[in-house]
Amino acid sequence: MVNSEHTHATNPISEALSAMLEKRAARPKDVYRLAVILESVLESLDNPTALKTIRQELRVLIKDLSQAVSE
Repeated sequence: MVNSEHTHATNPISEALSAMLEKRAARPKDVYRLAVILESVLESLDNPTALKTIRQELRVLIKDLSQAVSE
C-alpha cells in the first residue's frame, strides 16, 4: 500500500529529478543516488539512526559532485 502523503511529497521531487536528467544537468548515476537518498529520507523520518546514515550518504554525494564540478 502506498502512503499518499509520501506519494504527494515525492511528485515534485520526481519531476525535478527527471528535469535534471532531461537537461543533462547531472550525471544519471548522481541523480539515481539522490533519488535513493530522498526515498530513504521519506521512509525514515522517525528513525534517527537511519537519518544519520542518510546524512552521511548526502555528504559523500556532495563531495563527489563538488569534485566533478571542479574538474
